[in-house]
Amino acid sequence: MDALIQAIETTPIIDHHAHNLLLASDLDDHDFMAVTSEATGSALKFASSTLAHLRALKQLSGILKCEPTWDAVNGALKVKRKEPDNAWARKCFHGIETVLIDDGLDPSSVYSYDWHDQLTRSKCKRIVRIEKVAEEIMTDQLEKHRGLAPGERVNFQEQFISRFTATVEEAVSDPEVAGFKSVICYRVGLKIPAFDGDAEVIPLSIEDLEKLSLRLEDERLNPYLVHLTAKASWTDNFAQLQRFLDQEPSVQFLRLQWLDYTNTLRLRILPIKQALRMFSEGRFIGIVEAVLGLLQPDIICPGFSATDEYTLYPQFGSTYTLGPSDPSFSFRRQVLTPTSEPGLRLGSRKGYATVQCEFRKKNGEELQVCPRTSLRKQVEKAGTHGVEFLVGYEIEVVFMSIEMKDGEFNYGGIPIDEGHAWSTARALHSDSLMDVMETIFEKFERAGLTLEQFHPESSAGQFEFILGPLSPVLAVDALVAAKEIIQSAAANAGMRATLFPKPAPGAIGTGAHTHMSFTPAHHWEMFYAGVLKHLRAISAFSYSNDASYERVADGVWAGSTWITWGTQNRETPLRRIEGSHFEIRCVDGLSNPFLFLAAIIGAGVQGILDQEPLEMKDCPNDPSTITAKEREELGITKQFPKSISEALGYLEADEQLRHVLSNSAVENYLAVKRAESKMLQEMEPLVPENIKLFELMDNRLLGFSGVLAYHDHDKPLLAVNDVPSPGNDVGDTQWLK
Repeated sequence: MDALIQAIETTPIIDHHAHNLLLASDLDDHDFMAVTSEATGSALKFASSTLAHLRALKQLSGILKCEPTWDAVNGALKVKRKEPDNAWARKCFHGIETVLIDDGLDPSSVYSYDWHDQLTRSKCKRIVRIEKVAEEIMTDQLEKHRGLAPGERVNFQEQFISRFTATVEEAVSDPEVAGFKSVICYRVGLKIPAFDGDAEVIPLSIEDLEKLSLRLEDERLNPYLVHLTAKASWTDNFAQLQRFLDQEPSVQFLRLQWLDYTNTLRLRILPIKQALRMFSEGRFIGIVEAVLGLLQPDIICPGFSATDEYTLYPQFGSTYTLGPSDPSFSFRRQVLTPTSEPGLRLGSRKGYATVQCEFRKKNGEELQVCPRTSLRKQVEKAGTHGVEFLVGYEIEVVFMSIEMKDGEFNYGGIPIDEGHAWSTARALHSDSLMDVMETIFEKFERAGLTLEQFHPESSAGQFEFILGPLSPVLAVDALVAAKEIIQSAAANAGMRATLFPKPAPGAIGTGAHTHMSFTPAHHWEMFYAGVLKHLRAISAFSYSNDASYERVADGVWAGSTWITWGTQNRETPLRRIEGSHFEIRCVDGLSNPFLFLAAIIGAGVQGILDQEPLEMKDCPNDPSTITAKEREELGITKQFPKSISEALGYLEADEQLRHVLSNSAVENYLAVKRAESKMLQEMEPLVPENIKLFELMDNRLLGFSGVLAYHDHDKPLLAVNDVPSPGNDVGDTQWLK
């Protein structure tokens, strides 16, 4: 019961089956009795004896504090409606998050759908009734064919379908439209035949047009329109691929990619002709359901099965991003608009394009356990509350040379490793290394990725690439593409690029610092409070491997072992930069960025919804260097876990975060990461006498470019620089304040 109460209290109320409110001037034209009954005409007089009416009478008379008679209620309501600022309507709508409005009724007698925004916490959206669309087109057709003799028939199907499809496609692209609605069950029933794209033309007489323009009710036409609408919803996404190929005719292959729970990038490759043929027919690739329960060497985790399939849906261009600034806001707010940079882009190899995908059930239903879907749903939830984000990444990576020794690959120092330090020019003296850097830049440009800058970092062979800010889902799509380009460019040059958190025991670690800003900016304290409240549980996503905890330390610019925040303090996990722009420093390259960012946004938005107070004070120093009393005065009382096992325990126990992310996704993640940790612990231990860098299981164990690190005492493989990196800011002027 407690779980049910919690769900009721925390789940936003969305009225998704509503019509516009009547204009005040039109209220008296309608019998008020109709609010409690579907009856019309003379039948309406019997509504007063129904349970629905008697219950409404009791509730309304109680709220209005009047006699429990319908006349008394009606009279009291007339007084209430005269109160200023729509006070009665606001009271009725109190607690409702948003309303999705079927505004297909007579627009002359009702308020517009966006008028209702003043009554709800989040902006209202439209639901398009497809029968209304069709009836309006029928009315136009009727006017064109008024001269026909009675009984004479006209073949209008081609023009009608063209107009109907165009209207639906326009609605699909309209951010104000939340979905479509059909009343087919009231017209011809729900026994809908399979779609027939080659259906015969339906000849109609002038009398048919007159009838259908008033009420679309035809056993052939109604189901056909339902199918056309469903097809158009996918076609808009597929059209992005066609437009992309018109601009990039050299593409021969399409990579359908996804990140699993171990942060392994997996894919299917389609010849482009096959891709076009499949998607134009509405066919997709099926992937075994165990795909989200696989470890790096393709071991199925306990609790997962090799039976049944998910459907792999490519996301060509259905994501929205933040557009031009809206001058009506005092802060630099961005407007949500259809993206011009979808997840579809040129790949790291010529002739290839890549697109990130999401998993769905066979019936098209979204899966909460899909990592990309998980992030998208958190962004959409935030959007319903008026919160919008920009995200940018600092990609830290270490380049290593490869040599064959005793039949095994060995990874060693870079071509120039002497004098390599943070932002030093000497780190760029290797032509072979700079060739790789320039190749990376060229491929970034071809892929539509914005590289703001790059520079040497502290460890030998370590560099940082800074990507420009995008909306969250697109930012992660861009991060995935950028990592793949970096890795492939290094491999083609006979090098290895690794994001491993601690590639050498004494060297500065490698992080994956994430920049974020959001609007409205004044919510930043509640957002921080929400994140800090759950940060130990979130570390199961950000520090997702036992190797991650080798980097978690104090005094080395790694984000501290303490849970805290600080303004321009690089020794805190949350570094506030300016306004709502902050940097998350407690994350490395082994984490799945979709899941990690979903957890951050989910926890932060929940903090806003709960109006969570930021009780922890701004930390001005390295929290490890101040006294316990000073930490207590700042509200710094908790530290990060010491292992992935401990972090997973915090995640498992965090009921609110589990609810925010969905229990099914968290349970999947816990199962996979525990199985992964057990697999690693059962491997042969790493012994100091045989310390070297090596690749495990063809680089599948630790994600994109993970390697296990050892140091050979006789031959240093990496120069160790103990001077910590001061880091770097992503172009602050572009961030939301």
